[in-house]
Amino acid sequence: MEALLFVPVTVSILPALTALAYVARGSLDYWLAALVGGGGWFLALMARGPLFTIIDRPGMYSDMFMALVSGPLEEPVRFLLLRYFISGSRRKEYALVIGIGWGLAEAVIVFAAQAPVAASLGYSWIQLLPGALERNTAILFHVSMSMLIALGIMGRLRQSCSVILAIIVHSAFNLAAVYIAKSMQNVWLVEAALLVVSLAIFTPIINGFRRLPEDLPRG
Repeated sequence: MEALLFVPVTVSILPALTALAYVARGSLDYWLAALVGGGGWFLALMARGPLFTIIDRPGMYSDMFMALVSGPLEEPVRFLLLRYFISGSRRKEYALVIGIGWGLAEAVIVFAAQAPVAASLGYSWIQLLPGALERNTAILFHVSMSMLIALGIMGRLRQSCSVILAIIVHSAFNLAAVYIAKSMQNVWLVEAALLVVSLAIFTPIINGFRRLPEDLPRG
């Protein structure tokens, strides 16, 4: 097995773990919320299961279909989790830890756990590195969607509007990812393009999120 396999595996999860440790610090509640966020991603993944039986073979159109349904399947689950935690605690930081936990669960199951299998099939650690970097882009996106929904829960937007907007942005991002992956031959350019799109989504949302009060107003 590839001796340097730990490099892409570490790259795929360490930045998010570091960010989670910084936000959660010593709060067990935040760490538990991150685990629940990971469970939310897994629940949304299970909801996709019946759809895989409909799709006969992978391809451009089937990938686009799965990208299209990603928003409706994931964002309502994310909203329910965030409304529970933020309304109960009245603190916006739960959007960050749940978003990170959501993305970390995906990174571990989709990439880190599969990396040894890929290595056994002959892929080198450098060939796996773009996928590891992609996981960081995906985690950043999941944090963006969690903050967007938090804007609705904490009163900056209407809750229904924030959820609908998150659904649209999520599906559009995944559709763009499919198009970019199919259109570009260089995997490093693909990852760079996805990072640019993710940052373009993250920047206006984090600016609005920073303006939120630390605590949800009472009353």
